Amino acid sequence: MLPLYWTINAQKHDYYWITGSGGGNQSTPTDSFGITILDFNPLTEPFIIGDQAISNNFHTTNSTMCDSAGNLLFYTNGVNIYDSSHQIMDNGQAIVTGSYPLGYRSPLATLSLASLTHPKQYFLFNVQRKPDYPVGEKLYYNRIDMNLNNGLGRVVEKKKLVIQDSINWGQIVATKHANGQDWWIVIQQFNNNKFYKVLFSESGITKVEQQISGDVIQSGGQAVFSPDGRRYIHVTHPLLGAPAYIDIFDFDRCSGELSNRKRHTLNHPNYFLPGASVSPDSRFLYITFDRIVYQYDLWATDIFASEEVVAEFDTNNYYYIWPLDFYLAQLAPDGRIYATTSSGGFCLHRIRYPNRKGMDCQFRQWDIHTPTGRYSDLPNHPNYRLGPIDGSACDTLGLDNHPLARFRWDFEDTISPLRVTFSDLSAYEPDQWTWYFGDGTVLDTTASGEVVHTFPSPGTYTVCLVAANGYSSDTVCHTIQIGTVSAPELATQRVAIAAYPNPSPQDFTLHVPSTAEWQRVDVELSDLHGRAVLRTAWRGSVGNIGGRELAGGVYFARVTVEGMDVGTVKLVKI
Repeated sequence: MLPLYWTINAQKHDYYWITGSGGGNQSTPTDSFGITILDFNPLTEPFIIGDQAISNNFHTTNSTMCDSAGNLLFYTNGVNIYDSSHQIMDNGQAIVTGSYPLGYRSPLATLSLASLTHPKQYFLFNVQRKPDYPVGEKLYYNRIDMNLNNGLGRVVEKKKLVIQDSINWGQIVATKHANGQDWWIVIQQFNNNKFYKVLFSESGITKVEQQISGDVIQSGGQAVFSPDGRRYIHVTHPLLGAPAYIDIFDFDRCSGELSNRKRHTLNHPNYFLPGASVSPDSRFLYITFDRIVYQYDLWATDIFASEEVVAEFDTNNYYYIWPLDFYLAQLAPDGRIYATTSSGGFCLHRIRYPNRKGMDCQFRQWDIHTPTGRYSDLPNHPNYRLGPIDGSACDTLGLDNHPLARFRWDFEDTISPLRVTFSDLSAYEPDQWTWYFGDGTVLDTTASGEVVHTFPSPGTYTVCLVAANGYSSDTVCHTIQIGTVSAPELATQRVAIAAYPNPSPQDFTLHVPSTAEWQRVDVELSDLHGRAVLRTAWRGSVGNIGGRELAGGVYFARVTVEGMDVGTVKLVKI
């Protein structure tokens, strides 16, 4: 039996996302190529880092792995495995056969999991597709030992065969076994009604097959488990001129059985490939399908009758000739859903409140402006913070669900800066929440989700959340600046930072004079209340700030170069 800390320590394996293409020698340091890093260790807004010196390419395939503290360990573009210094890991080259200079081009074709028995060892599963044909032919695993090579890791087992068959060219997903430790990995036989379920357990890797009734249609698209592991969802669009299909299955985390399939047809014959993601509370399914985003209530008696359109493509959003449409989607550690585009560009779309019904979920196009260009990739992450099904026949390891407290806060009300929305992100099935707002107010509740609190006056408050159940409790605290603070000092500029256009209805370009091409520029954008609303970074004297989703008003961009504060510039969004 493994100790409990193996369950709890899985909390931050997905806190570092890497995306982008072709910096370094493939481009000059001041152009749009390079790598964008999203660091989710702050749960308010991710830190966005642009690095044009990194020459690695991502196309569609992407997987990252962090340790339990949220530090990057390794990542892959489906072709090579890279260490935390962004070099190919020792023995990490060519985990697939064939030449893919821009990165592997299969959606969700890799998946990273921690070893169940050995600290600092990890397994990376990946699909090998048939040459020049969108069909997989092999599922491999690669074992990585982070104890080796001075902590940068080494691939100690490479391309070990798990499945050899015509399988999906990607769309490999996983969820925790009901014992809270092992994993079920699911991939479908290509265009057939057979599913492979790979049980990754303490005793090794076991392959299980299941034939389901009815036809199964397979092509490009996305598969996803609900965060609670009780639903397996697959959405696919076989070819232009044909409809798309959504299949929803119940999933038994104990036996691995798929059952009770429900199918829905989307008659949009000219649209591209669809994506899918599920809200943190496992209630709402989102289908990001080219130019429309649908929401379905998985708790409804008739799931597909609950369909709502929550976003339609903004026809002004184009990257060269390509529309910045909606494609792959991924639930992030901050409780928001991020969506990529099929054609690349400089943005990520985002569902800010996916637990909310209908338009209240706030799907925002261009919500994240990335400092470097990117293709259609997003990391493929399972829910690492899923515990056992307590009391089930498979609850055999005694791990139990010991709560992990986490929360995010948002300043939704731009008129009242004292009013704050707190979103519970706690894991391992708490059933009681106590909020301490630092102003003498205490709120006890037996409902997860969001709470809204209005503070009595501007100031700094320490807000704490205690998440509890019958096994134990956990506490997390954050210090939060509430209300109006002093506006940034504009007279301290060391250089004459230029912003244009300014005012702007969309994005801003900043020019920071006397900045060398290799120097890193960090920008934090705050509103009139002193609240950070956006962070980004780049290398060189010129970079962009995405402003399309900002509300109209005055903002202050604080600029640092290589960690040195060089000044603040006032921006006006119209």
